[in-house]
Amino acid sequence: MKEIEFVDLRTGYLLTGFEDFESAFSASEQLCGKGFKVAYLNEATHVRDLEVRDFARCFGDPDGKKYQNYHYILREQAKAKASESLKTAMEVLEQKSRRSARYIMVVNTNK
Repeated sequence: MKEIEFVDLRTGYLLTGFEDFESAFSASEQLCGKGFKVAYLNEATHVRDLEVRDFARCFGDPDGKKYQNYHYILREQAKAKASESLKTAMEVLEQKSRRSARYIMVVNTNK
């Protein structure tokens, strides 16, 4: 199996992606064997905001919550929804790994 690439969501979670479900499932077994806990696995096009709020980095503003745009280090161009934030993390992951991610997995880094 190839080396698994991650994007640090800066919330105690890491995001990774896979081209197909079989690869994601196989990687989940490998990661669990290394002490990681799979917190979320879904097809990238089916991510719902409510499901991923705990994973994306959040900034509290007087106007409401904003979520990290992972293309930037600071709060620049923060996103209104957690699912939009995770999408930016997925884009960073795809640039890093040079392949598309049809399935995304979020793992807990607290081993």
